[in-house]
Amino acid sequence: MTDFKRTSSKLSLFLIQIGILVLLITNCTEKQVNPDLLQVLPEDKASSEFPPSPEELIPMVYQVLTLVSGKDATVTAMREEALVSFIKTGFTKYSHVKNISESELKNKLADKAFHGFQPDNVAEAIQLGKALKSRYVSQLVLAVLESKIVESVDRFKATIDFNVFTTDAGQNRLNEKIEYNSADLKKADSQLKTIIQTHFPLMGYILETKGGHQVAKISIGRNVGVKLDREFLIKSRKVESTIMDGFIRKTTTFSKMSVAVGKIIKVMENESWISIPKADRDKIKLGQVVFSQPEKGKWF
Repeated sequence: MTDFKRTSSKLSLFLIQIGILVLLITNCTEKQVNPDLLQVLPEDKASSEFPPSPEELIPMVYQVLTLVSGKDATVTAMREEALVSFIKTGFTKYSHVKNISESELKNKLADKAFHGFQPDNVAEAIQLGKALKSRYVSQLVLAVLESKIVESVDRFKATIDFNVFTTDAGQNRLNEKIEYNSADLKKADSQLKTIIQTHFPLMGYILETKGGHQVAKISIGRNVGVKLDREFLIKSRKVESTIMDGFIRKTTTFSKMSVAVGKIIKVMENESWISIPKADRDKIKLGQVVFSQPEKGKWF
């Protein structure tokens, strides 16, 4: 009888703990809001000082040229192909940046202008990128650390020095080192995903808000890879116009601090809805800019 009471007491305590945990989780989780059920209130009509133009609302599709600028003697043709493909696949999976194809690259290198082209020369790489109408140039330095044959399969570990430059200003966009293991790509893929999603975020604008800024509709959706629960930084921007050599030049700067962080709650083909934290709703305005944050996944 005593053992039964002890068991019953432990079970009751366990159930109470589970109940408290469920209650805490429920209280901490924001209720899902349906944008279709909310109305546009007077405060939802507030607009930013520099709203986007119709042209800016069209998502830009930039291209990247990937080159091998250096490799050690143990990087065979097959290993090089695997490492380059890994980086290119990362751009395809984790950004809206498109890869310059191998056929385009070969055709352009056949031009007399690029005779004797040196892929490790940053200036030459940028010129080639410009000729291919590429926004970015990626230079890779490949090194194999160790390798072995396992059941007739080449298994190897390598490092990829991953550098990206812009072709318009020649600025270094990123400089990272990736550890690659052909037998287990999870760690390398997670690292590459974070790098690409950090340096090549999706960008859009707030088109509409409802419920006193409870939710905001943004100008990008499934067409550029937006997914549910993805977080977006909301920022203000400033656009200044100057005249140089008879041409109007516009310079856009973004606020260093974000106004708020919204989370995707509904995805459509060309637009999405994000929820806005209650504490930040009074700062939200139509026309503000949104930038995607790296996805939170099971490998993070």
